[in-house]
Amino acid sequence: MSSFKALLGCCLLVAPLLVQAEDSVAAVGEPIEIEGMNLARTLDCEGRDVSLSGEGNTLTLKGQCGEVSVYGSHHRLVLDSARALDIHGLGSVTTVKGSVAKLSIGGGYQQVQANVRGGSEGLAKVDAYGYGARARLTLLSQADVAVGGSNQQVYWSRAAGVAEPKTLVSGADNVLQANQSMAALSSQDPSGMNATR
Repeated sequence: MSSFKALLGCCLLVAPLLVQAEDSVAAVGEPIEIEGMNLARTLDCEGRDVSLSGEGNTLTLKGQCGEVSVYGSHHRLVLDSARALDIHGLGSVTTVKGSVAKLSIGGGYQQVQANVRGGSEGLAKVDAYGYGARARLTLLSQADVAVGGSNQQVYWSRAAGVAEPKTLVSGADNVLQANQSMAALSSQDPSGMNATR
């Protein structure tokens, strides 16, 4: 009986420590959620996921982020790096200073400038499927780039030693071209529609 009491006493001492440890892990991994209108914030990601929604917000994300999701309209987002970046909504301007492993551009009239580098699996993935997006990508590793929807303009360049990406173009009036200057992002010249190079 005394060994049972000793075991019970040990469990009662250890159980609160386990619960406290779980609480601290959850607190560190809590996602960042920004919602509102015309807010300006600078935050450290610390590996966390981030969700931005509302209208006209300006957000700067420092460090390595998990998955960053953008909803709403007319945001300005600058981030160091992220595992994944999903852009939805209308008319946001997004800049990735470091790199992102997976980039999805949906919604309408997004403007994106990003460095793309594959994660642990080595292959980066880019998917532009909305309408009217203008994107300038620098590929830092092997990548799959797909452009669908309509009136998308995606221009890419690659770092030295990086193979050309696998590309897929579908939809209507889309452009996917290599080594295009930033001035071309605002060009409305239809001569290269649905072309790949």
